[in-house]
Amino acid sequence: QGESNEIDFVLGGDEFLEIKRGAASPHDFAWLPRVFPKGRLTVVNKERFETARIRGITIEDFLRDETIVQAV
Repeated sequence: QGESNEIDFVLGGDEFLEIKRGAASPHDFAWLPRVFPKGRLTVVNKERFETARIRGITIEDFLRDETIVQAV
């Protein structure tokens, strides 16, 4: 958790999961590397995107990805 930032779920180690209603972008999480230098974040939202450490997936992607669902 940062100054006014928070993560919904810690999946283990440096893996995090965020659930957003509507669309999100990697810019919404620009604080992540500063707060969690080794952190990797998956964001469930309406948009798909991918950066080196932040991945956006849809709810459909989330439900199909057994590795994430099992971790939660």
